[in-house]
Amino acid sequence: MIDLSKFLESAWDAETRQARCRIDTNNYGLEQQHSILENWVFKYFIYAYLTGDDKYVSKIISGLWVHDSIIPRVRYYGDKDMIKLDPNNGWKRGKDQWEKECWLRTDMGVGQATCILGLGLLNLNAFAVLLSTAIAKQKFQMMYQGEVVPQGKYLSMIPPYGNNILEALCISEIAKIPFPLVHRWRIPLSLRFVFPGESKAHRSIILWVLQKINLKYEAVFKAWIKTRPDDLVKAEEKAKRITDIYDPDFLSAQLDAEIQKGILEGILA
Repeated sequence: MIDLSKFLESAWDAETRQARCRIDTNNYGLEQQHSILENWVFKYFIYAYLTGDDKYVSKIISGLWVHDSIIPRVRYYGDKDMIKLDPNNGWKRGKDQWEKECWLRTDMGVGQATCILGLGLLNLNAFAVLLSTAIAKQKFQMMYQGEVVPQGKYLSMIPPYGNNILEALCISEIAKIPFPLVHRWRIPLSLRFVFPGESKAHRSIILWVLQKINLKYEAVFKAWIKTRPDDLVKAEEKAKRITDIYDPDFLSAQLDAEIQKGILEGILA
């Protein structure tokens, strides 16, 4: 088991109920620029599913809230005008789930879809279904206040192949809404091949999640995982190398190793 207590004690912000993705000073000097949707959150949900060690799930969930079809990556409660200060990251003035005025950063990055997949594996599937359904009904685009947010077409348009298509397919399976016909030709290619720029280890996890959601993908996953015998070795080497909890890659590296081990043990069992 991974001891997450030191990490969350260092990263957790009581006001926003979010954890920093990076425990460092950002370029804008904002003391409350905390992100809940970075990759370690998805990995933590999968880790909790695999191990049953869900001690911090409810704490992390308390910081998540659906606004239209997004969970804002960051909330900022200070006096700075975020649109002027950081104009290219989709800041909007709004209210959090406690009706408190704040700035919401709607730029989705890569965390939104993967967060949903993690939720879909836990006993929080209603939350995952709610968000997946909203995204699927909007043709796999993410919207806030009636507009597609920055990177909101990420699941439907850019790029045409790769992990994002597999993530969208997972969302389709969770929502039980068919994948858009115009994009279905991408699915067999994305299931079969790895494309430049993809993380192969991440792809393994996405395929594993997909077959957990729908067993018809089990053969695809098993065929792919046989080509990845070194994933666990590489993940464990990285986890041993990154030991400082203040390193932004610390938790992600620890979780990667545990997830790869759990997936392998599940296959061999």
